[in-house]
Amino acid sequence: MCVIRWKLEANLTCCELPLKASRPAYAPASTSMSRRPASSGTVAHVSDSPDFSEEIAYLQNTPVEQILGNHVVVLVQLIGLYLGSTPPNLASAQLLIDTLRAMIEAAGEWLGEHTNLYRSALAEAQQAYVRAAQGPSA
Repeated sequence: MCVIRWKLEANLTCCELPLKASRPAYAPASTSMSRRPASSGTVAHVSDSPDFSEEIAYLQNTPVEQILGNHVVVLVQLIGLYLGSTPPNLASAQLLIDTLRAMIEAAGEWLGEHTNLYRSALAEAQQAYVRAAQGPSA
């Protein structure tokens, strides 16, 4: 099992979030895209389109709670980036925190064995937001 580590600020503890599956590396079959001119009323045809079969197979064979858990990790990382920037991007961080909260509330225990860890990560992100909104300590 792979473990992802994240940190919101230097004064916060690190949480370890498990990342059970690795996504397949995506490399398009061809970088050249040739287009046939579109006639009126039709959409242009794209040839040499990339093959998404590996990505589709990954999604079909990975439990939904694991995919959602991976998204939780990404949201937490983004929150850390926005709060850690100078000056902190509070609006973007708030949107991400609200999205993360809604996701955890909606999915609840369906997120699997790491639900409490995700809730802790949300609480830590909210605390970091409050500190960032208050500005630098005097």
